[in-house]
Amino acid sequence: MLETRHLTPKTFAIQPWKNGLGETREIALDSQRPYRWRVSQATLSGDCPFSLFPGYKRTIVLLEGDSVEIQIEGKERRPLVRLLPFTFSGNLPAQVFLNGRGEDFNLFIKEGAAKGALYPAHMGKGEDYQFPLAGNEHLIYCTRGKLKVFERNLNKTFKLSQGEILMIRRTDKEEYLNVKAVAHEGEVSLLWGVIHLLN
Repeated sequence: MLETRHLTPKTFAIQPWKNGLGETREIALDSQRPYRWRVSQATLSGDCPFSLFPGYKRTIVLLEGDSVEIQIEGKERRPLVRLLPFTFSGNLPAQVFLNGRGEDFNLFIKEGAAKGALYPAHMGKGEDYQFPLAGNEHLIYCTRGKLKVFERNLNKTFKLSQGEILMIRRTDKEEYLNVKAVAHEGEVSLLWGVIHLLN
């Protein structure tokens, strides 16, 4: 069985960072506590350290911002490239450096309880991608443009604008047809995410 949720920024829960130095918009998370996975979007306001998340693997994707760099455990800074996922351990101190403001998308995965990854995709008008429903949780996050998503198993169509997300949950081990995403107006960029629960 499949379950779908079309979420917009109006539904995101705004929360302060654990260290109080920033703001996060929580998009969706696992029902278990402690959660096995979580997706969120954060505002970056100048140079600041990230909160520690012991036991979690973090994947960050830069959505907006120029010349953004990340430093893990005091080592050499590395540039964050827009829409290119960067994964690091939540056990390690991390700091971000930028001029002005930025926005990022985040996937948190509890180590030993789940596996997950984010994949960017780009399409011209009318082009399409097909994504396999092979995990337990799946997401399509529209980062630019307007997108149509056809969930053929449920015979449903969703229209996503920039900043909106479609969550697709697979609650059994049945095989399903691929979900299809089509660039609706102009060029489109998106993030495709897959999460596998281990327990």
